[in-house]
Amino acid sequence: MDARQETVGLLNKIWLKLQSLPSAHPLELAGFFILLIFIFTVILMAVLTCVSRSCCCRCCPCCKPKQDGPNV
Repeated sequence: MDARQETVGLLNKIWLKLQSLPSAHPLELAGFFILLIFIFTVILMAVLTCVSRSCCCRCCPCCKPKQDGPNV
């Protein structure tokens, strides 16, 4: 339950920050949007890597080697 409470607390802080965003300083807005673009880019790169089937991490099901049988 501790991890869940920490997650809820973090989400509450983010929600409060988002509510105060319209009246935020322009520098805070710029920082927020840069962070948002960075997160979006990382997620997009991860999805594209899995879709292209060229990932080397073997973390997603599409990257696991096929076991058709022994090669002779």
